[in-house]
Amino acid sequence: MRALLLEGEIERLIGEENYSLAVILSQTMLELRVEREVKELAEGFDSDSFGAAALGLFPSFNLTNSRTRRFFETALEVRFADAMPDEVKALEAHAKLRNRVVHEGEEVGREEARASLAAVLATTRRLHQLTYRRLGLEESLEEEERFEREDEGLEVEGGP
Repeated sequence: MRALLLEGEIERLIGEENYSLAVILSQTMLELRVEREVKELAEGFDSDSFGAAALGLFPSFNLTNSRTRRFFETALEVRFADAMPDEVKALEAHAKLRNRVVHEGEEVGREEARASLAAVLATTRRLHQLTYRRLGLEESLEEEERFEREDEGLEVEGGP
């Protein structure tokens, strides 16, 4: 839920031309969404001890962290480079930009801030899909995607 609220805040910051803060907040949203997927995986597998052990190993919920990425690739039985190459490339560009903003004080423009937000949204959307499919929750995923389409006005009541 927290991550959903952040998306609106990021859009507001972009609208107010506070692009550097929008990039930083996009990273925060990434980490919150990755944390959500870790918890889904931990709860979805049968062993309670797995969940507690897995959560304790994370240095962060930053998907660009090699340990975090390796956990997901192992748990989901995919390689991100194969399963979501465009998202990985965009996320790496976002991470580099975020680091320049935070550590070097670089100022960014509207397009860079929008690109960071888009990278985080696309990556976490794909991660969520992979997580739910791995857990056998395709029906829940389809229902979520239907609600998203309805929210976006792409599907009318009684439609496909």
